[in-house]
Amino acid sequence: IIILTTLLLLTSGINDLLRALQIFYVPAVITDLFLYTYRFIFLFSKQMQQMKTAAKLRGNRQNPSASINILTTLVIKGFEQNTRTYSAMCLRGYTGKTHKLKMKRPGFSDFLLLAFIVLISAVLIIIERGRINI
Repeated sequence: IIILTTLLLLTSGINDLLRALQIFYVPAVITDLFLYTYRFIFLFSKQMQQMKTAAKLRGNRQNPSASINILTTLVIKGFEQNTRTYSAMCLRGYTGKTHKLKMKRPGFSDFLLLAFIVLISAVLIIIERGRINI
């Protein structure tokens, strides 16, 4: 199940995953949280890399205090970024409500892919339980 979940997360777009969560009536607060977390992960990783590079260029060695300083600065910058983002969203009319995304109708290729995934899952489960030795 973990492999299939990982495969789903790595092969599906964030919009498709959020659309699926909305279909299963996951609260809007949780889907919003997933979306913002996903978007900010990339921003924070880029900032972390820039701060590590800047520390190396200044001659700071890899020691715990330097890492703690970088992490503290990153948390403060993250809070400031969060405040700016929320203010910008409010100025653009964000009220805390999310609109349901329109779902496209599944086609034949979608059902074919679903059947293939179910078949592979069944084979993996059978192999895992030891009924078939490879």
